[in-house]
Amino acid sequence: MSDPVYVDQQAHHEMDLWMSGRIDAGDPGAQLAVSLHREVPFSKAYGMADLERSLPLTAHSQLDAGSVIKVLTGLAVAMLEEDGALPVETKLRDVLPDFPAYGSDLRIKHLLHHESGLRNYTVLLYYMTGWHEQAPPSSDEVYASICRAGSLGFEPGSKYEYCDSNYFLLARIIEYVTSSRFGAFIEKRILRPLGMASSVIVDDVSLDLSVWAQGYVSYPSKLRSPHAYRSSSSDDGFYPARLRYTHVGAEGLRTTAQDLLILGQHLMGPSDVLSAPIRERVLCAPRMRDDGFGYAYGLNVGTFRGMRFFGHSGEIQGFTATMTCFPDENLSIACLTNRQDVSAWACRNYVLDRLVGPRSASRALNDICREQTTWSATLAGFYLDPISATALEISVTDGELGVCLGGGPVSALSGSGPWHTQGGLMILCAHAQDMMDEARPSLIVHNEHVASVFVPFIEHIDQKALAAYEGVYTCDALATSFRVEAVLGALRLTNQDVRCPSMDLDYTPTIKDFFWSHDPHPVLSQLQFLREESGIGGFVYRDADGDRREDFRFVRVSS
Repeated sequence: MSDPVYVDQQAHHEMDLWMSGRIDAGDPGAQLAVSLHREVPFSKAYGMADLERSLPLTAHSQLDAGSVIKVLTGLAVAMLEEDGALPVETKLRDVLPDFPAYGSDLRIKHLLHHESGLRNYTVLLYYMTGWHEQAPPSSDEVYASICRAGSLGFEPGSKYEYCDSNYFLLARIIEYVTSSRFGAFIEKRILRPLGMASSVIVDDVSLDLSVWAQGYVSYPSKLRSPHAYRSSSSDDGFYPARLRYTHVGAEGLRTTAQDLLILGQHLMGPSDVLSAPIRERVLCAPRMRDDGFGYAYGLNVGTFRGMRFFGHSGEIQGFTATMTCFPDENLSIACLTNRQDVSAWACRNYVLDRLVGPRSASRALNDICREQTTWSATLAGFYLDPISATALEISVTDGELGVCLGGGPVSALSGSGPWHTQGGLMILCAHAQDMMDEARPSLIVHNEHVASVFVPFIEHIDQKALAAYEGVYTCDALATSFRVEAVLGALRLTNQDVRCPSMDLDYTPTIKDFFWSHDPHPVLSQLQFLREESGIGGFVYRDADGDRREDFRFVRVSS
């Protein structure tokens, strides 16, 4: 057990001062609450709940908790399992008999622990197809999209891969087993008995959404094509997200930081509502990953900063949230924000720094050799792995090399070739002549015993070459068609379904037949065009994580 944790007046003052410094009184805000030994020594709200109506954020304002709802969904499954109504070995098609045959081997446990191989509906619908959060698909349309996907990304139970479709289906299964609306069951069995009086599930279409805190993003989130109103310059200010979705299970919880503390306290126990067997069950993960974490019943479990912990974080357009519990310290931290530029987990980490002590920082590497100066200038730029669609950037700052892999943090590089980071990443030059830019070599990157070839970005592409990609492309599995047209230095995709405008974006070239689009939401998406003897035959969408589970082919049907 760690040293005792205290929240004295000085700590209270410092946390309050830090939060006030992060959030101006007239901007969207945050709720922060800390529980220690089942007491709540710190709970406060900062900023505004709604800028248009000049409503301040209070401790009772309800914010969207994003994926934190998975804790409730997993807990509901544990309760039904305890009741004997839903054994986790139950096959998916035994409780959802209309689910397609491609899910024949799926069991409840595969959904619970993110080991199903299902395609992620949030990517399929919001990122690939272009549904907009202000006019979202219905729950039935979400279900139809998962059914229509037609295949799994991997064999169920063979590995972990976080996927919102799992918990959406669990909510639907709970409705089937209990013959009640998911939100009504959660309220009856969890929210009301635990005393989470300020929490609600958003699957009731009669709910008045205007009474809740508004979420804010840093770009105009309007119900129309992004390229019609976004410029290359960054936007300043706050724009309301205006979420209107009612599909739940993977998201769909409006709550407060204080209510999340109540949930955490009951999970840590003792609890007069949650039995010891249920608490033990929901904290049990079937496998621990290489990063030291496992996924139990809607909960991440493992060790964080040397302390045993469980919890979950969430992010949805305009909101971030986290609930983290450290049972050995009797410490729980909950934070919600209604702005995406201040993350709930950054606030949580500050609290941990103040109460437990800061995490030891890695020593920066500054031993780059003088003779690398020429190489530094040559290597700097963007690269892409055409297999995983993962991007890599080499940067030079004050003559020193840094590398950013897949949008992660920048790590310093040392050595004179091969170069390496303190974390074990190693980079050396390759010569893939068929894909090589004349100014820069390709790179062989060794990361966790895996070697990948990263190809340098094309410096430019002429308009005639872009015109070769033009046409109409369709995907039956997504029931979606896009028109591709060449614009100045890029390709513009336009969804033929006017209900789905949010992914109508401009894509710029990276390497041969690969194009990407940087956009605040979903940050990065990529297209890989496919060649046949007659020319371009189609493309596949590649999301930023490079896992290829959303690889659906769009076939070219006309020029």
